[in-house]
Amino acid sequence: MNIKTMRTGAELRIDPNLAQYDLIFGAGAVPQICKDWRLLMPKFRNQGGKPLCGGYSLANAKYALDKDQLSDKVYNCDTVFFEGNGSKNGSYMPDLMAIVKDRGIPLEEDKPTLPANQFDWANWDKFKADSLALSEIAKSRRQIAKILGYSSVIPLYFADALNFSPVIIIIELYKSYTENYVLPPKEGEKPFSRHFVDIEWIDLNNGDVHIFDSVQFKAGFDGHKVLNKDYPIIVGYSMRDLPLEWRDITATKQKTEFWNCLAHYDMPRNYEAEVKIGFQMVKEFKKFKNDSVFAAASRFWTVYINAVCYGNYTYTDVINDCYNWRRTGKHIWDFNKIK
Repeated sequence: MNIKTMRTGAELRIDPNLAQYDLIFGAGAVPQICKDWRLLMPKFRNQGGKPLCGGYSLANAKYALDKDQLSDKVYNCDTVFFEGNGSKNGSYMPDLMAIVKDRGIPLEEDKPTLPANQFDWANWDKFKADSLALSEIAKSRRQIAKILGYSSVIPLYFADALNFSPVIIIIELYKSYTENYVLPPKEGEKPFSRHFVDIEWIDLNNGDVHIFDSVQFKAGFDGHKVLNKDYPIIVGYSMRDLPLEWRDITATKQKTEFWNCLAHYDMPRNYEAEVKIGFQMVKEFKKFKNDSVFAAASRFWTVYINAVCYGNYTYTDVINDCYNWRRTGKHIWDFNKIK
């Protein structure tokens, strides 16, 4: 496959209601041990020209999670993609994970994944309709593949999250990605595409990230490759079970840390202004052209809106703060104080 013509399809958007792994589980220092999922991954399946990396990475991660519990069911990669509003441009992983949480994934034996060599862009609508057409058996048996929760996780906490499930990540693809050991992009190099893959293991000795992929660039590829420790990763998603009270845990921690900011600095609330600032802030973050920072912004979205709306902070202030937090885990500003 030519990397320059790839359309793998990993989408990003701001979602302030998405569960945040570290807020809920209190992840901190890198653990001493990182679970190794490499021997639990399924047999490699090539997505070819299908922009369904979201469906493949989720089906593969769910297989490994179940294999760890002595199950060996293989899952369909197509249906959950379309059920989660996947399009020719790709998919947003939390939408796909929400489908698996509520409905599960069809078993491959009940609903086979379309082979890569049978995919044709001209037949996209038929492909979608066929993928969504499930037999009654497939509908009933998919329930065995449900998950109990999912959350967004940034690289600082990947090793912790791997002790509970494979981590599905978004990466950008550069020329080096065709190799089985992937070096970081050269300075100023532009990515060709965004892509979902699974982290299988992180070597805590050297920081290299072992992943399982669904795109084949070279004959004989078995799905396993390694990202150099400095290869950029945008964001990840964990399938660790969430506690029932995770929303209360999140709200309590945010209020404890940003109590005055979230109280609008004791000013009357202006909901209309907050909405306008939220829309503009999306545009400003996208201008910054750093997907990893944009992804991390969801965690502090309400805080940043309040800081700009009521606390005299600028869009540049909150973007710089998010960049610093994404890199170091620390804030530049004390958002409980008006600037």
